[in-house]
Order: sequence, then C-alpha cells, then structure tokens
Amino acid sequence: MSAEKIMPSHAALDVSVLITLLGDDDPALIRKLLEVFARSAAAIAPELTAACRAGDAEQVALLAHKLKSPARTSGALALGECCAALEAAGTARAITEFAALLAQFTVEMAAVQTALAELLKQPID
Repeated sequence: MSAEKIMPSHAALDVSVLITLLGDDDPALIRKLLEVFARSAAAIAPELTAACRAGDAEQVALLAHKLKSPARTSGALALGECCAALEAAGTARAITEFAALLAQFTVEMAAVQTALAELLKQPID
C-alpha cells in the first residue's frame, strides 16, 4: 500500500511533498521522518519564540533557518515560508517585524503540530 493512502495530506502538511522526494513504497520511512520532524519542530519552536520575544536577531535567523528546510521537505510549506520570513528579518535585524511574524509562525506551527498528531496516530498496515 502506498504511503499517500496511509498518510493523507492535511491543509498545513502536504505529505505528498515528502512522498515525492522519497517515493511511496515505504510508509514506515515516511512515518519515521515525520516523527523526527515533529520532535525537531517541537524543540525549535519554543526557542524561536523566545528569541523573537527577546529581540535576539541572530538567534531568530539561526533557529528559523534550522527549521525552514525540514518544514518544507516534510510538506509544511506555509510554516517553511514563515521560517524564511523570520530568517530574513533576523538577518536584516528587522526586530520590529518579529511580533507579526511570530504571530503567523505560532498559527502555522500549531496547525502543523495538529496535522502531525493526527497523521502519526494512524496505524501503518
């Protein structure tokens, strides 16, 4: 059975992006990579939030960059774009942009975490 049938995409998480990269013949591998992404994102998100609130532009750029590629690769495209915007703001030291970008990041991150939780609770046959 293909991974796409087992792990359908959600609005916040287009699993077909990851499946396109890896192929759909190994649902267990897809699940494992999504689990790794879920743990990594859950660890980075509070650090990124704290850096934004502290106005630490260097940390914002670093953490946003660290989350951007895994988000995009996993199919969390809106989250990846949010991270790209945060990274650019951090690099430019545009601290005044942090609040609005953090609000957007928080919404996207919550949606991705919800989608991941739903996907990862489904059994693989």
